[in-house]
Amino acid sequence: MTLRSAIVGLLICYAPSICMAAGAAPCDRPNALVTPRLARFYRLGDEVQAACERGDNVELADRTKEYLELATADAQRHEPL
Repeated sequence: MTLRSAIVGLLICYAPSICMAAGAAPCDRPNALVTPRLARFYRLGDEVQAACERGDNVELADRTKEYLELATADAQRHEPL
């Protein structure tokens, strides 16, 4: 198993359940609940994908680690990003 496969596997297995656990209340203003941390979380998803497409394993590992740390820390505290 390559590093890329392992990282993608982790994202596929854990990210959806973490995101679903955090949940988000509906709001009249679409960006009202977008905190700086949540915005970073979403940008990291794009950065992980871009690093994967470039084949940059170092960047991929760094961004994936940050992505999972953000998601896990907030899910453990039961707070939305």
